[in-house]
Amino acid sequence: QWDITTTRELYDWCFRDVRAQTLRVLLRPDYEPENDNRDPARLSEDAFDFARLERPARVLRAALDRCPGLTVRAELFAPPPWLAGRIARAGSKPDPVVAQELAEYLFAALRFLRQKGVAVSSLSPCFGHEGASEEGAAGVPNLGNRAALFRDAAAALEKLIAGDPALKGAPLQILPDGGSKPDRAADW
Repeated sequence: QWDITTTRELYDWCFRDVRAQTLRVLLRPDYEPENDNRDPARLSEDAFDFARLERPARVLRAALDRCPGLTVRAELFAPPPWLAGRIARAGSKPDPVVAQELAEYLFAALRFLRQKGVAVSSLSPCFGHEGASEEGAAGVPNLGNRAALFRDAAAALEKLIAGDPALKGAPLQILPDGGSKPDRAADW
C-alpha cells in the first residue's frame, strides 16, 4: 500500500496530518532461517535476512520524520521455525538456552531497526496471539512455563541491550504481553 504513489502524500496524510501517536511493527519468524551460531550471546548478523523488514522500517522512518514524538512498538509474531520446534520440545520444563536464543532473535531485529533510524520504544517478546491449541498456546503445554520463557527471554534481552553501544540506554520497555502494562522483565 505504501508504494501506490511515487509522492510522499500518503505518508504526510497518515503521519503528519492524522497525527498518529503509536505504530506497531510485527517481527516475523523468517529473519533467521537457521540458528546463526549456537551461541545466543554472540550475534552473527550475516546469518539474518531482514529483507522483509526493510519496507516496515522505511515506513516507520517516514512516520518518525513527520511525527517525531511517535512511539514504535514491536511485537514478535512468531519465533523462527527452528526455535519454535525447540520451544515445543522443551514441553513442561523451560529451557534457558531457548529463552536466550529468543532474546538473540529479538535483539538482532532491534539492532536492524536502529540501523535504519528507528528506535523501538516497547517490545513484546510474546507470541501465539492465536490462542491456545490442544497442545497449549504456541506449543508450550503449560502457561506457567510459557510465562517463564518470556520472562527469561526478556531478562536475556536486557543483558544483550546493556552490552550493545547502539542500543544501550535506549528507553525500551519490555512488555509481558500484547497489553498495556509497561513492566520490566524483573516485574514479571
